[in-house]
Amino acid sequence: MGDRTGLIFALVFGLIALSIANGAEMQKEIPASQVRATIEAGQPAEFDNYTVVGNLNLSEFKIEGPVHFNSTLFQNSVNFDSTVFNGTAYFYNSTFNDDADFGYSAFNGDAYFGNSNDYDSGTTFNGIANFHNSSFNNDANFYKSAFNDDAYFYDSAFNGTAYF
Repeated sequence: MGDRTGLIFALVFGLIALSIANGAEMQKEIPASQVRATIEAGQPAEFDNYTVVGNLNLSEFKIEGPVHFNSTLFQNSVNFDSTVFNGTAYFYNSTFNDDADFGYSAFNGDAYFGNSNDYDSGTTFNGIANFHNSSFNNDANFYKSAFNDDAYFYDSAFNGTAYF
């Protein structure tokens, strides 16, 4: 009977461990060059729960569809200078460990940089966050975001509601 009980306990604990592993969202790594190539090819930009490794330069890109960078960690600098976002831009819970340049960018759809969940933090900008001369043509949500270095919004246009 002891061997049978041990086998049952092992089976139950194995099922619990498998259930936990399947329910947890794992952070995946992706090179910045692959993110750029995906967006450049016009493929869906779905990078939720990723760690982007390397400097990401999407300066002067025109992105037609939505971009998903929810819960994304940008380890290095991000350059969206003069980038046009024609779809919704999702950056909920994203972390920028280096400079994030959104200067002269245009958000023609909604731009979400915060988090509406009171239990989670919003976007964290650990380097300079540059939104200089950006146009937010719909709502811009920076609710519960942390700017741990300088944040520039001068000459920006908020044509919808801006949440800070």
